[in-house]
Amino acid sequence: MSNQKTPILFIEIEGNDMKNEMRRDAVEVAVQGLNNQKLTSELEVAKFIKKKFDSKYGETWVCVVGSEFGSVVTPMPGHYILFRVGNMSIQLFKLKK
Repeated sequence: MSNQKTPILFIEIEGNDMKNEMRRDAVEVAVQGLNNQKLTSELEVAKFIKKKFDSKYGETWVCVVGSEFGSVVTPMPGHYILFRVGNMSIQLFKLKK
């Protein structure tokens, strides 16, 4: 991730089983993180998103941010989303207890 932020051109939901409000929060928080000049890496953006969701929706959330990655996860039902913001993919899910 470069230090120069680029405008968000599109948002594409690739996988989702969140309710509308939570989905909107996920996209909004991700855009905030990606546009935050103080967050200079994908890891910092992922930590930012995770912290916001742990605080608002209870622990334990996992967030992956990157232009390319693969994963297999078993999230808590109703707590999973995978989406693209510009050229960056964000996977956010709550772990099953």
